[in-house]
Amino acid sequence: MIPNHIKENKNGERETQPFDEYFDTCVVVSMMLFDPEGFRRKMETDKKFREKQFAWYEKQKAVYAEEERLEKEMKKKCNLKEKVEDLDPKSLEMAEKKKERNKRSRENKKKKKLMQKEAEAAKEKDSDVNSSDEIKNIND
Repeated sequence: MIPNHIKENKNGERETQPFDEYFDTCVVVSMMLFDPEGFRRKMETDKKFREKQFAWYEKQKAVYAEEERLEKEMKKKCNLKEKVEDLDPKSLEMAEKKKERNKRSRENKKKKKLMQKEAEAAKEKDSDVNSSDEIKNIND
């Protein structure tokens, strides 16, 4: 038995595509990929072939346009900015205070890190001085 390719129609229902039509599509795609010059010549010389390809192209264009329209519709429905409610002034004030606290906390962490680096640098400097003193004592 000849297998059928399953595709969806505009209503979202699944329907089978006759094998001959499916095979023709495969042949055209392989021709486009592996012999682009031959495909171009056939498009220029074979009127029936050209009309069939343009009809397929227009059909695909309509399908993609419909998909994009549905996608935009879904994005509009799911837009979070529209669903956010206005906050009362007290909540806004609390949020500002939290931002300030977080900012101060970040600044304090930066200061602490800087102080640690300075302390490490001072320790290394002291250890370098001590090691040079030891070398001098050994040489004396």
